[in-house]
Amino acid sequence: MAVLPDNRFVLPAPLIDFTNDVGETGQQHDSFPSGGQQARYDWFRMALIALLANQSSHHEPINYRAGSLWYDLHETLLKIRTGEGTAGSSWSSLADAIGLDGTTLAQWYTEASALLANVKPQASFSGHAASTTYQIPIPVSLQPDVSDDIRAMVWVNGLLRDPRETVINNACPTHINLTDSLQTNDRFTVYLTRVDDDHFIAMDVVAG
Repeated sequence: MAVLPDNRFVLPAPLIDFTNDVGETGQQHDSFPSGGQQARYDWFRMALIALLANQSSHHEPINYRAGSLWYDLHETLLKIRTGEGTAGSSWSSLADAIGLDGTTLAQWYTEASALLANVKPQASFSGHAASTTYQIPIPVSLQPDVSDDIRAMVWVNGLLRDPRETVINNACPTHINLTDSLQTNDRFTVYLTRVDDDHFIAMDVVAG
């Protein structure tokens, strides 16, 4: 005896026992066509249309099984009947049933969206010092994108300052604080980029 439901396409020589070999749902298609009776042409045509169109409709299908597809015209979404049992238990987005290496497409999308939400654009700006100062202001338009893992790479008169000495105050990300001051007319270029704590090495790396 097959483990039910078993909706595979088979053509055995003996008559198929739909109750014990396939599984029934209590829906109309369980008895179509009835044994010994000629099937109606319009019902067959309707079955073909439903297969071709994935039962596309503004209303839920009347006949379905676990694994049935339905193109929901109200939401313009392709859905699948998921869950245990012959008829499944609910209509879900097809993405919930597409496997991706131990997860589903829907779960992958949720996780990827959360990661992408934390991605900040890189930015750059340049200017000069009007007087001796230990701070470089961050343009107002860039301040909303300055998060805890944004680092400031600062070039002064063409030379890169040690990134450990060009610090953004994350509590008030309006300025870059410098260990060594800028002098009047010094030219600077700032490059803001994301470097998390695990990849920002604060200790000296010894060469040679």
